[in-house]
Amino acid sequence: MSIDKRAFTLAEVLITLAIVGIIAAITIPTIVNKYKTTVASTRLKKFYSMMSQAIQLSEIDNGEITTWTKSEGDIKNEDEEYDYAANSKECYNFFVKYIAPYIKYTDIKKTPEKESPVSEMTVKLTDGSTIETHNGQCFDLTYDINGEKLPNKDAQDKYTFLICPIKQYAINNLGGKHFGAMYHNSHAATNRDMALTLCTQYPRYCGALLQFDNWEFKNDYPYKL
Repeated sequence: MSIDKRAFTLAEVLITLAIVGIIAAITIPTIVNKYKTTVASTRLKKFYSMMSQAIQLSEIDNGEITTWTKSEGDIKNEDEEYDYAANSKECYNFFVKYIAPYIKYTDIKKTPEKESPVSEMTVKLTDGSTIETHNGQCFDLTYDINGEKLPNKDAQDKYTFLICPIKQYAINNLGGKHFGAMYHNSHAATNRDMALTLCTQYPRYCGALLQFDNWEFKNDYPYKL
């Protein structure tokens, strides 16, 4: 009896590896992007829910949100210049009184003054994500889904929200109560098409588009995570 022991030739092995490489090159980026968008969507939903619940609980203890104490816009010094210390203190006092008791976080630290007025304070949450705060017309919250990790860019891992006790100012208030994603001051994101246009032109306002889409990243989302 003779046994035919045929093996793959070197050419066949190389062709197989090439095909596997091509398939991997096509599919792996898609899988990675899908994973990133799923994580981002999950964290945004969690953050929005957490903050909404915190505001509701705070109103039980501190009264209607429209009665909460906050400066009407940036605080300026005698020379009409931005007063970093005063705005930082305003952020801290507002957060500690109205928000901190109702969420879980691990650290609060002031942002270096040289970065002002983008942020006066950073709050680190228990899952490693962070909130950068700013005292403006509203209480600005820039949520970074992965904290200090890169890319630290608007619309990719940073999304800005507003808590507006005094008035609903530039806020995408879809069912929220004086809280929602920020949109462009002069253009209300009254529908998804407008929100998509604003997101494409101004990455900082992409939260409004995501809020229209229930914090899901649709195929036409203009930025890669």
